[in-house]
Amino acid sequence: MELNITLVVQAINFLCAYYILRYGFFSYAVAAAQADKEYTDSLLSAIADRTVILEQKRFEQEEHWKACQYKLAQHEPCQRPHLQQAYNSDIVPPLHVPTLSDNDITQAVAQAAAALQKIGDRA
Repeated sequence: MELNITLVVQAINFLCAYYILRYGFFSYAVAAAQADKEYTDSLLSAIADRTVILEQKRFEQEEHWKACQYKLAQHEPCQRPHLQQAYNSDIVPPLHVPTLSDNDITQAVAQAAAALQKIGDRA
């Protein structure tokens, strides 16, 4: 088996190209990919941490709500016995509804129109 000089030159050329690509170009691409992966991992861990914190706060809110419901159940407002008769009967307090005459309504409308006219003059 004879070794030709062109075969040796091609092997050297291949090794030179391999080292140039490996240490010259691929190292930067690998470093950028690693940086992206680290950044993505940091974001995912931050999301997981925030999710845990939110779940803890939700649990605390539910516990506080249950404590408030228990406190309200224990301290219901008591019924006063002297007012119980008014609750049981059909007693309705008298309501005083003022009635306006036609003259009073006319004066109120005239005053409102004058006030609106003053506002329109200012604008």
